[in-house]
Amino acid sequence: MPKDHTRVLGLDYGTHKIGVAFGQSISKTATPLGIVSVKNLEPNWPTLKQFIERWQPNCCLIGLPLNMDGTDSAITDKVHDFRKLFNQHFALTTHLIDERLSTREARWQIEDLKTRHPKTQKIPLDAWAAAILIENWFNNIDI
Repeated sequence: MPKDHTRVLGLDYGTHKIGVAFGQSISKTATPLGIVSVKNLEPNWPTLKQFIERWQPNCCLIGLPLNMDGTDSAITDKVHDFRKLFNQHFALTTHLIDERLSTREARWQIEDLKTRHPKTQKIPLDAWAAAILIENWFNNIDI
């Protein structure tokens, strides 16, 4: 992975929707972008492709849902399946990242933002959680 400027697409996978965010290593920050729909466990691949083409990431982070004790959750296998399919669709390095508490953190951050800025547009929770995944990753790797 390039040490100078890493661009990352973060995905918070769910069986009905995937939260999408983009981050970059210069500021080690991420921005929620939106949601990709999932129907019958099949993501909207063209929409994912549009995100990749627009943001040109070096790699993709996919949230790995684990129980609080570190064991696999009910959808961990589905995330592994999604990652395999993602790798078949796109020539982009993927990394799994522990997503424990990212949705809870996203909910707290959104509520805090709404309190401070009541006119803030509605931010998709899953996209915000994807942004938290990216920022956590930047804070835990050497770039």
